[in-house]
Amino acid sequence: MKKIQIVDIENGKILAKEVFNSKGLMLLSEGTVLKKEHIDKLAENNISEVYIVDSQEDEAAINFCIDNIEEDSVDIIKDVIDSKANISDDKEKDKIIQITKGIIDDILTNPQITEQIINVKRGNNDIYTHLLNTAVLSVVMAVKIGFEEEKLHDIALGALLHDIGIVDVKTYYMDTDVDRLPADEKFDYRKHVFYGYEKVKLCDWMTEITKNIILGHHEKVNGTGYPFHKRGKDIGDEVMLVAICDTFDEMIKGIGYEQKKIHEVIEYLRTVAAYSFDYDMLIKVLSNIAWFPNGSKVITNENEVGIIIKQNKGLADRPIIKIIRDSSGNDLKDGPVKNLLECLTVFIVDTTD
Repeated sequence: MKKIQIVDIENGKILAKEVFNSKGLMLLSEGTVLKKEHIDKLAENNISEVYIVDSQEDEAAINFCIDNIEEDSVDIIKDVIDSKANISDDKEKDKIIQITKGIIDDILTNPQITEQIINVKRGNNDIYTHLLNTAVLSVVMAVKIGFEEEKLHDIALGALLHDIGIVDVKTYYMDTDVDRLPADEKFDYRKHVFYGYEKVKLCDWMTEITKNIILGHHEKVNGTGYPFHKRGKDIGDEVMLVAICDTFDEMIKGIGYEQKKIHEVIEYLRTVAAYSFDYDMLIKVLSNIAWFPNGSKVITNENEVGIIIKQNKGLADRPIIKIIRDSSGNDLKDGPVKNLLECLTVFIVDTTD
């Protein structure tokens, strides 16, 4: 990596280290592809220089962050879904294909994606951000797991549109466990898979895999899912992958579930919900997601507060922490850095704002 003045930054350079403001809050995450709006943000916060990627070795060390995918895509998704336009129209079709192509290109052009721990931020708790995040996470995990490249478009498209029918349900589902709702409200919510399928079933530009993702992303391997209570391999690997990524993002955003922290969701999926999904695929997905994303503030068992500054490959629950407050409550300007692979008696017990 190399240090560079922000006035000399060119669009497209990759940030090699997180940038924090004077209050210790993260402005930009490691791996951000720098654009004019990022540079302006740095200038507004009196940041004069940053570290950028300067070699293939640097690039290999960067952790992929879901937030780095174009946020403009959320506005396009919102327009398509809220307008209730005919998804078969060439205009709407082209918008959706453009997003899926962008997602796949962004991921495949990262040569180190298979080696990196994925940072997932909770972001906005709306259905449109959820659709985009699920699509990005599904494609990243498809690449990591080893799905054939020609399947990536089917997965991206199905994940991006999997909840397209949810705008037609009347039941309130934000920060709500829909399984605990009265039977009539639960039934209304579950109809979103049929509403979504109806919108796409005649689209000859979509594969059956994509349509099955939209229809079957709530199926479970133990037969407790819906709409058809399918079991095991009857569900299909592509559908199962999106189902896992969908459930993960729903839980951290509070869509159809009570909202939980990322590490709580991972622990829940690994234990309580483990046998709802293909277990091998579930573990492959969860082992590649950072329990505590870069920039998170955490509390350790030693009652210190720190900021996550980097992930350790292969151990998503043992990151590297910069301590910013000691156990007596004193703020530290230049606190120690603790690598939890080396500090074996230190554990993260919770996150904090």
